Amino acid sequence: MFMAYANALINKKEEAVNWLNKSLDFGYAPYPFISKLETFHKVLKDEKGFHEYLNKVKKRAEEFVVD
Repeated sequence: MFMAYANALINKKEEAVNWLNKSLDFGYAPYPFISKLETFHKVLKDEKGFHEYLNKVKKRAEEFVVD
């Protein structure tokens, strides 16, 4: 997430989305956090990959169950 955030700050959009997707590979899906973080939304709002990432993270968050 830190690498994605850093790349978003320097306007490397594709690299930021790439790092976001890498975080999913490790099971990290912080939907409540990412949905409120304005930096990603401001910088990546036009990136198709960012919206796909948000959909994946939201789905994982909705499916998360604690027994």
